[in-house]
Amino acid sequence: MVRRWTQSITDDDAVRLVRHERADGVERPRATTYDVRFPATVGEMDDATVVTPGDAVVGPVERSRGEPTGALELTVTVPDDAGVERVVVSWSEGRAVVYVPSARIRERCEAAIDGDESAAAAVLAAFETPVQVPLICGAFLDLPEVVALVDAVTAADGHASSVIHSFRYPILRAALVCPTGLSVSSDAELEALVAGFDAIDAIGSVGLVDALSETMATAFGSATQTAALVASLGYDLADLERRDDGQFFACHLAHLVTTDGVRAARGHTMRRRWQLDGNYERRKFEARTAAYPDRGREWRALLCASARESTDEFVYVLANALYWTGYAVRSDSRMAELLYDGASTVVTAIDLPELRARAQFESHIAAGHRLRSCHQFVAAARRFRDAKWLATRHEFLPTWEPRYNEVVVHAHDLTADGDHEAASRAIDDGIGDLLAYDIHPEAANRAIHHLKGQQLEAEAESVGISDPSRIRGLLRDARDHYAVIDFDRSRDRVERKLEHVEWRHGRRATPVEDDTVDAPGSVADPEVDGADATSHETTDVEPRTTETGPSRPATEPDDASTPGPTGAEPRPAPESVAYPDFDDPLTPHDESLVGSADVVTGPESRRNDADVPGERDETAGGRE
Repeated sequence: MVRRWTQSITDDDAVRLVRHERADGVERPRATTYDVRFPATVGEMDDATVVTPGDAVVGPVERSRGEPTGALELTVTVPDDAGVERVVVSWSEGRAVVYVPSARIRERCEAAIDGDESAAAAVLAAFETPVQVPLICGAFLDLPEVVALVDAVTAADGHASSVIHSFRYPILRAALVCPTGLSVSSDAELEALVAGFDAIDAIGSVGLVDALSETMATAFGSATQTAALVASLGYDLADLERRDDGQFFACHLAHLVTTDGVRAARGHTMRRRWQLDGNYERRKFEARTAAYPDRGREWRALLCASARESTDEFVYVLANALYWTGYAVRSDSRMAELLYDGASTVVTAIDLPELRARAQFESHIAAGHRLRSCHQFVAAARRFRDAKWLATRHEFLPTWEPRYNEVVVHAHDLTADGDHEAASRAIDDGIGDLLAYDIHPEAANRAIHHLKGQQLEAEAESVGISDPSRIRGLLRDARDHYAVIDFDRSRDRVERKLEHVEWRHGRRATPVEDDTVDAPGSVADPEVDGADATSHETTDVEPRTTETGPSRPATEPDDASTPGPTGAEPRPAPESVAYPDFDDPLTPHDESLVGSADVVTGPESRRNDADVPGERDETAGGRE
């Protein structure tokens, strides 16, 4: 870390910090002093007030010599035994928060980056939640150092791995919209941060389009704001939209539809003037008959050509492009929800109630999975129940799927509270409910094996440590259930639990009976980290299935060759927009739009190690 650095306080302004160095041979002081200089560009600061909520001491406020009126310089002294101190400066035209690290926290960050696991643990202990590590340390570390520090703390602590995995996209969103703390100001910085996070095994996959979609869906109320962000980063919007076969193009159009309407989306599409390779009707037929994972790409290729057709034709193509693009998304960002919500909004302009219902259903399912990943189990269960509500009103939707997912998250919630016996009973009741449905055999097989594995893990947790033989038997049976359906991460987690049981009772670990992959994260302790007893994997068979067999694709109404007449079915309750993210600790707030704001953090997550994070399986076998 450098002796001099800057911290952003608004989109255009930054303060300059200089750390005073002690002379060689001088005994180390018990505090570190910094000069903090505000630029004149922030405006008149005659009425500035300074607050330090922690242990930092601020010297007399002085005008910076040689600077125009408005510049301000502070002397901030931070005790060595402090952590990262906040200095809050308010004046008539704005407010700024500056993060100033103590000498001890700087040294621990440097040691953690260099591979010292005890230092990584000490860094975590200095913050209320692991989410604060990148967000606050990003104020005084450069981006490669932030990535290295996150890698270090997540490798050293399974709880940190779980929490940062759950909030990796909100963290990136904060870097895009909040100038204070971790912040990016160019396309190169954003892509370096995304690539750095993606390379950290312990927090799972991270994608650029996912990060941008997360930001669009939560921080921006119009497409104008999205375009301004893209331009401020140095991207050419048209070039960005063409990347990855137009994935960001679809997300941008979804945001346009939901914020500015169909006309704005069509006008934007017409300005692109991208040529279609091949005959339009032939390509539309190929899009309708393509394999499910490929349909999004095929429908996106038709968008520009369809904008030159009738409005109904454009709406028809756009709705399918958004729906099928969302269908192929396998991440915990809001990207799929944004696409499904766009599809359900745009399709109200034509008579395709089936596609609309499917999009609303899938939006609830995607939101439930995201909330589950963030350990917001009650909110996730609510979204799954609302998906079931829709399914009971449309015979082509699979009622069993939201019920299955509701059972999974309810068991998570009970296990997180330490009520393993209740979790086992809830899973047993859920299995009974699923057996009453006429589910496609492949889907039924995967769902039941998954739930039985979870139930056996919960039962093993409820046994405690008094009967190691019974624990081993239950865990081995759970492992076998996961192995049948290729849930490798769950199987590996159970293997770690078995090894821990053997270690606890003074025996050598039982040899692994099948090939396993070493997974990141700490070995779960059944006595301490009991919430690890239930998996965060969920089954999802391609193609989607109903109670009676494979579903009819949403793009094929009875006269699939042409859009139906204009008309709209009343939107069924409940509305997807009625569900806030409850405990989402990084929801943007007003201060972030007018000046520097604190990094907002929510309550500490329950100390439960989620399943080893990673991207969901995109194969036909399902997603974990």
